[in-house]
Amino acid sequence: MQLTCKAEVLGRELAFVMGAVERKNTIPVLTNLLLESTKGLGLRLTGTDLDVTVRCDFDAEDVGKEGAVCLPARKLSEIVRLADADLIHLKVEKEAVVIKSGQAKFKMPLIARDAYPELPAMKPSQAFLPAAAFRLMIERTAFAITQEESRYTLSGAKVEVKEGTMRMVTTDGHRLAYITHAADKATELDVLIPRKALGEAAKLAKVHEGDLGFAVDENHLHLTFGPRALTTRLLFGQFPNYDMVIPKDSPHSITVEAALFQMAVKRAALMTDEKSSAVKVHFGDNEVIVSAQSSENGESSAAVQCAFAGDPLDIGFNAQYLQDFLSIIKEGEVVFRFKDANSQGMFEPVKDGDFEYKYIVMPLRI
Repeated sequence: MQLTCKAEVLGRELAFVMGAVERKNTIPVLTNLLLESTKGLGLRLTGTDLDVTVRCDFDAEDVGKEGAVCLPARKLSEIVRLADADLIHLKVEKEAVVIKSGQAKFKMPLIARDAYPELPAMKPSQAFLPAAAFRLMIERTAFAITQEESRYTLSGAKVEVKEGTMRMVTTDGHRLAYITHAADKATELDVLIPRKALGEAAKLAKVHEGDLGFAVDENHLHLTFGPRALTTRLLFGQFPNYDMVIPKDSPHSITVEAALFQMAVKRAALMTDEKSSAVKVHFGDNEVIVSAQSSENGESSAAVQCAFAGDPLDIGFNAQYLQDFLSIIKEGEVVFRFKDANSQGMFEPVKDGDFEYKYIVMPLRI
């Protein structure tokens, strides 16, 4: 194997593949990347943890000899990052791999292609989805995925595409994020995608214009972003009936500026009890007051104007749950709909383009 490629291009593609590689793994070879070169294809980089696999294809400046080799992922990334020339030269010599760039030369033990595991074959795309919309949907829901490994079916996002609508739903049992966007009416999909795969897919979608292709086999979802691709094992199990969680009867509503509300929550949260992170949100006459108190830290309160007319009401929330949502929205008005202080509340952006976005949070006792 012998090839030459641009350091900038190799570094860019490495950044995508590295996300699939575990720093520490019970299978040592999985801390490596697979590099494959062909005169027609150029260079293919592959990284995997056996659950998520990312593959990137790109042109090389020159492929002198075709071949395949495994290289330590972190070490290769550092070599490319510190390159002092525009080009990287890689050559297999006997039992070693030699990498040259400018005045620098590196020599690493050869790890043969046969040491790398066989990976699921990439299936041709069966249908397509708008990549930009898919990325935004991930960003607005991934934060609500549970961190508890024991809650297997909640450790990813439920993605449904049917009847011209794409839905993505996540929950940790205390809150739920739900978002929809238009899709091709002929497209159908119903899968549970793990958290890590969602994060890597969002990175790939961010730099891809147009649609992403997808295909599903018995155990995997295959996503294609032009010359880059991702394969992930799917989760299986009974996802909660999210439609039952979304409030249908919410007679009260409050409209508030997201950025101002977020700052009020941040200020109040400085004094929360570390275990519960509980804040009290008081809705009064055109004003929201967010407050917290704890025996260890003291008290805090912050007020912000809002559009609300009704009887004063106090509701307890986990401050971090509010901040997660508000930091995604960033600016613009949000409306909070609720039935009473003991029922789940629902936050929605007042204006959100072609998306329907709902964030449901269970209250805390205060």
